[in-house]
Amino acid sequence: MVNVIGYRPGRASANGANGGWKASVLRVTCGFESDSGGLVRFSVGTGFVLEKWPTIVLTARHVVVRPPAIEPARMSVVVGGHDGTAFVEVNAMGVAYPSDPRWDVAALLIEDEAPFVSPVAEPLPQDGQRVHGVSRGFVNGAAPLVELASRVERTGSLLRELDKPSVGGMSGGPVSLSDATRTLLGVMGIQSRDHLGQGLATLLEFRVLDACVSRARSFLL
Repeated sequence: MVNVIGYRPGRASANGANGGWKASVLRVTCGFESDSGGLVRFSVGTGFVLEKWPTIVLTARHVVVRPPAIEPARMSVVVGGHDGTAFVEVNAMGVAYPSDPRWDVAALLIEDEAPFVSPVAEPLPQDGQRVHGVSRGFVNGAAPLVELASRVERTGSLLRELDKPSVGGMSGGPVSLSDATRTLLGVMGIQSRDHLGQGLATLLEFRVLDACVSRARSFLL
C-alpha cells in the first residue's frame, strides 16, 4: 500500500525548465500552512531526479512524512534546484510513500521535467558486495552541495556506508556507485539513517518505487 501525503497546487514560484537548476540533486523542504497563512518549515533534506522519471523527485520518507497533528490539506513540500547563488523553489504536486516503514523512500511529483537527471547504476550491487560510493546532499538544507565518499556494503535492501556517519540534511539524497577516483557511475540508493547515526541508504528497489511514482502521478488524472 502507498500513502499520499501532500497536494498543494499553485505554490510554485518557478519550474525546472526555466529555473536554472545546476544539478539533479535538490533541496527538499517540508512544512505546513499556519493559521496566519505562512509556511512553517519542520523538515529539510535532499532529493534527486533519475532519468527514468524526469518529473519525479525521490527522497527519504522520513523527510516528508506528515505529522499526525497536521491536516493533509495544510501540508506543503517544496523542492529547490540550486543555481549557484540561490535555490529555485518548486512546489511538489503529489507526495507518495510506502505504508511499510522499512522502505525509507518517497516520490514527489513536480509539474515540469527537471533539466538535469541522473542515471541508475548498472548493475546494482549484489547482496554482500562492497563497492565505492559517493553521497551527495545539502547539509542542514544549505548550499553548497556536499559530496562524501565511503565504502558501501549491500545487505538485503540496505546499503551500509562503512566510513562515514549520517549527516543532517543529506537524508533523501543520492548514494552513487563510483570508481576509485570518485567518478560517478550512477545512483544506487537513497540516503537514510540508522539508530546509531551511521550512514545508511535504501537500495533503488523499482518494484517499490514504481508503486510510489504511480500513486504520486494519480494527481494528474
